[in-house]
Amino acid sequence: MQSGQRKAFTLIECVLVFGVVLLLISFALPSFGRAKQRAEVLKKTMVVQQNALAIAMYVGDYREFFPRALPNAQQAALYWYRPMVKSGYFSTEEASDPVGFGRFGFSTISMSQCMVFDPKYMRMGFTVSVGAAKSTWVRMSQVSYPAHKGVMLEMTREWRAENPIRFCCDGPLLTVPVAFVDGSVTTGNRLTFGQNQEPVLIDGIGMPVFSSWDGYLAIDR
Repeated sequence: MQSGQRKAFTLIECVLVFGVVLLLISFALPSFGRAKQRAEVLKKTMVVQQNALAIAMYVGDYREFFPRALPNAQQAALYWYRPMVKSGYFSTEEASDPVGFGRFGFSTISMSQCMVFDPKYMRMGFTVSVGAAKSTWVRMSQVSYPAHKGVMLEMTREWRAENPIRFCCDGPLLTVPVAFVDGSVTTGNRLTFGQNQEPVLIDGIGMPVFSSWDGYLAIDR
């Protein structure tokens, strides 16, 4: 009996197989990237919704007033979680945004400035500088169109010193979760909540959801 000869791959066959594998990977990578992005948005959506529910509990316990962290309106909106920790709704500041604090060292989720600022200073021709914008107490019952007014949103997805990716106002369109005063949640980018127009900012006013023109009387969606 003759022993069978072992057939080896030729160089050309190896190159062809390698090329096919690379081609399959190139087709799969975009799908993996999109799936990862969707998973990240879903995770942040859940956190935003949980935070909005925590704020609703705070409002119910404090005579309908939204949490007011600091005297400056913009800072009060960005650091909304501090009075929540002080009042026992969160055990730590990091609990309000574990991913944000873990990755960047700060919260990427913000409360709308409309919840802590006098709307008369959020109109064309009536704005004041960011430094002079004093926060005020706003009641839940004062908010018009609660099903349409955003109370909380994710402001930053990635942070790079030379090119931060933010919800507003230029650069890539970042799709973020937004929670509304009535408890509903949706996702969108700055154009989604700005009637397909790029935001016009004056003294920090005009950012969709965060500092909508006409304050909390504005309709975000």
